[in-house]
Amino acid sequence: LTDWNNYTYPTTGEVLGQISEQTEILISDYSLTAPARFSIGATGFLGKYGFVTADFEQVDYSKTRLTSRDFSMNIDNQEINSQFVKATTLRGGVELRYEILRFRLGAGLTTSPFNGDDSSTDNFDRSVKTVSGGLGIRNNNFFADIAVIRSTTDALNRPYYLDGTDNTAISSIKNVRGLLTVGFNF
Repeated sequence: LTDWNNYTYPTTGEVLGQISEQTEILISDYSLTAPARFSIGATGFLGKYGFVTADFEQVDYSKTRLTSRDFSMNIDNQEINSQFVKATTLRGGVELRYEILRFRLGAGLTTSPFNGDDSSTDNFDRSVKTVSGGLGIRNNNFFADIAVIRSTTDALNRPYYLDGTDNTAISSIKNVRGLLTVGFNF
């Protein structure tokens, strides 16, 4: 049930009150096939002083598929294919050790899976950029670690289109998280 509170529609003059609509209940089965994920990583050790890591991952979201025995999903699959592209994730990090202390730095970038995102032309970037740092201690019986992770991305919100006005909002999202990990070896 929607109550338009006697809204007068500007172009026709029609007054909208309470409107109630209902559709048939449709029970069906469908399957979602997620795309393959390719990833590769490498770690180089710096003797007893720490290590360096790098990861590469790629997912082609346009290869997501819906199937059903009850109805055709061709239009949905065409829409998925046109709206999504490959997304690439690059991550790197380093951990340095000095006696029982551990120092960590890391960074990551995940490109946008949406077709048409181009931050160089529209000042809008759905890629996710992450930086992190941490400090820890470790001995034979106990470890503790504190880390701070900061990520940034843009989000596009277009809740409605009314009277020829594009009501699009671009939100720059900055997220900072802190993590504390404590453990005991036994």
